[in-house]
Amino acid sequence: MQAIAHSLGEKYNIAHGLTNATLLDVVFKQYRESVYKKLYEMACIVASHLHLVN
Repeated sequence: MQAIAHSLGEKYNIAHGLTNATLLDVVFKQYRESVYKKLYEMACIVASHLHLVN
């Protein structure tokens, strides 16, 4: 996704962060079943390290 965002940003003069944010929605919709569980697990790990969750 990073490479695509970079290429589109250069071609259409769009900020890299905005391009990533826009593409992220498309990626989530396409791969939702496989990514949501992994993202949830990663979020729990990060939250536990930040002491946000017991």
